[in-house]
Amino acid sequence: VGGWMSLSGLANSAWIFLWHYEQFPLPVLAMLVLLVSLIITYLRLGIGKTSVPAAERWAVRVPFSIYLGWITVATVANATALLDYLKWDRFGIAPEIWLVIILAAVLVIAALMNFTRRDIPYALVILWALAGIAIKHAATPVVALSTWITFALVALSLAAAFLFKLKKA
Repeated sequence: VGGWMSLSGLANSAWIFLWHYEQFPLPVLAMLVLLVSLIITYLRLGIGKTSVPAAERWAVRVPFSIYLGWITVATVANATALLDYLKWDRFGIAPEIWLVIILAAVLVIAALMNFTRRDIPYALVILWALAGIAIKHAATPVVALSTWITFALVALSLAAAFLFKLKKA
């Protein structure tokens, strides 16, 4: 796990520097390296797949899940910031449609994590980010409503993942 964590630290440092100095699109590349290195570490830790003592769960797995959730959200935010920086025309598709596409991608990622790992801390970060977006954009009904719907679907997928696990047992 050590090499991948070292790479994630380097990528995080590079991201901070590149983002601060607005060296687009390089911060997004650094963020992708960070995300991939964290995903590999997450898989190697066996989070949601193997049992560990409570001390390891609370000292390693929970903080790592929160960090991976945050970097997942930050990667989506960085990608959208890059597209805005590039003045991307969205292939002529309305911004509201792109919002729904991005939220659908977030939902798919969260649902995959919920059903394959049942990782509550990771899901809570995604829910926290969605709530923050919906609250920040409360004056824009299409943004707020779409985001709250995604919030509800992520929460339902987490609940369903645990219900299906119970039924199988």
